[in-house]
Amino acid sequence: MNKNNLKSAKLKNKNKNFTKDQLICEELLTHKPTDLNVMLRNAKSFFNCGNFEKCIDCLERAKNINPNCCEVLNNLALVYLKKSEIEKAKEYLFKACVLKPYCVDTWKNYADLLYNINDLNSAELAYGRVLSLKPELYKFKIAQNSAAERSEALNNLGDVYYMSGKFKKAIPYYQKALEINSDLNNTYISLGLAFLKVKELLKAAKYFKKALILEPENVFVLRNLAVTYWHQDNMILSVDEFKKCLKLQPENIDFNFDLAMIYLRDLKNYQEAIIYLKKCIQLNPERKYLYTSLLAAYWMSKDYLNTSDTCMSLGELYLEDDDQENARNAFTRAIYWNPENAYGHWKVGLIMYKLGYFDLALNRYKKAIELKPNLVSVYCDIAIIYEVKGLFERAMDNYKMTIQLEPDHLNALYNLAYLKQKLDQIDEEIVDIYQRILQIDEAEAFDIHKNLADIFKTKGNFTDALMHYTKALEYDSKCVKMYIQMGNMSM
Repeated sequence: MNKNNLKSAKLKNKNKNFTKDQLICEELLTHKPTDLNVMLRNAKSFFNCGNFEKCIDCLERAKNINPNCCEVLNNLALVYLKKSEIEKAKEYLFKACVLKPYCVDTWKNYADLLYNINDLNSAELAYGRVLSLKPELYKFKIAQNSAAERSEALNNLGDVYYMSGKFKKAIPYYQKALEINSDLNNTYISLGLAFLKVKELLKAAKYFKKALILEPENVFVLRNLAVTYWHQDNMILSVDEFKKCLKLQPENIDFNFDLAMIYLRDLKNYQEAIIYLKKCIQLNPERKYLYTSLLAAYWMSKDYLNTSDTCMSLGELYLEDDDQENARNAFTRAIYWNPENAYGHWKVGLIMYKLGYFDLALNRYKKAIELKPNLVSVYCDIAIIYEVKGLFERAMDNYKMTIQLEPDHLNALYNLAYLKQKLDQIDEEIVDIYQRILQIDEAEAFDIHKNLADIFKTKGNFTDALMHYTKALEYDSKCVKMYIQMGNMSM
């Protein structure tokens, strides 16, 4: 009866009728509660239908009956792996290895787990154990049904050595894996990388080419073949491979930069270098080293105007990072390569002003104006320095020049209005300035209306003063002082 029921349970499991299978197994266990075969069959049924907790319960019962059953421990490891409980899986696989120290499959499973969790030193020892138990893995006549598994073990051991930096030790394992299975594209790649690491460049190129036969559009391999040719000083072939990479991934900034550097440093073809560096900047305009390389290409090609312009772009990036020192150096170099670069003089002046060197800043501003008289913002910056120095008439003249050139220049309008108010020059001009600001931008509308109200109040024009206080309250209705001012005026 029990044998027939067990056959029926196996059949139900095979046909994926898991519920029926489990009922049959439970029936069998009522007659033979310690039958490990039935327990394992029941656990497998729960595993196959995804009920891992029930599966563990079955296996734990089996383990309590026979703690030294290697199959139970292996199965427990498998189900814990499925649950992503790696430490428990590792614990049960290790116990299985201890119980059956000569079981190749158990050691291989343990080695694979260690490899996958990046415990490379332990994985190396475990794979070594696998191969010491089965030295025939090195031979050519391995049964076809185990070839894939054995080549995978060899490849994994090669990976362990490679990732541990032991490239020469990795090479023979990759080679033996390929002897078993010549279609392992990843192994060709790994072997090429290992030979590249130990500077055996001809062999590296050979295996990268073999990998490309199996996968012609693998950009990772194409790039490494290009790098190999570069190490061989074969720049023409290196360029060809990088261009293949770019054909597949034209927006890849690293491929564009690699090509640019070969043209710049090795082939001295500066125009080609410029093309690829400009493409890199288009792809990522925030990388400063791209501008440094581009200005070098322009300089080497004696294109000093573009050298200067590139220094300006680099300086702007440093300013965005508030790196005043490097920004000043970049703008100073821009002036060196193009002494008539008015913007360069202006930017150096701005940095000198921020650093507190007002006279040096003023000299740079004046030079910028000399070179480009319609550079509007420079007049405003000159005015700011004169105001700091207490030269108020000169400051006002330069603010007015700014406004003359650009009537809607907000900084100049604000600064001129505040300066006149500070000097008690309360006249029609200041009213016109504030009203012009309101037409351009309402960001400071509350303060401007309040200032206008105060001005009209001072001049005895209470009607306009009340109107502007009312306007100010539209922007901040909770200003108590404003209500008090309005109340006092109404008395």
